[in-house]
Amino acid sequence: MKFDVNDIRFSEFGFHYYRGICKLKLSQKASANLDFNKAKESGYELDEEAKKYKQ
Repeated sequence: MKFDVNDIRFSEFGFHYYRGICKLKLSQKASANLDFNKAKESGYELDEEAKKYKQ
């Protein structure tokens, strides 16, 4: 599943997707890797821009 302009907010993962770009809250960066893994396990793909936020 790919994100588009009608994107969804995944606040339970600690970050938000908007137009396919993952915007991490500064306070959530420490748990970014775990959150990305949760999103991936749920069947969502990260685009190249979102991957830049992954540590």
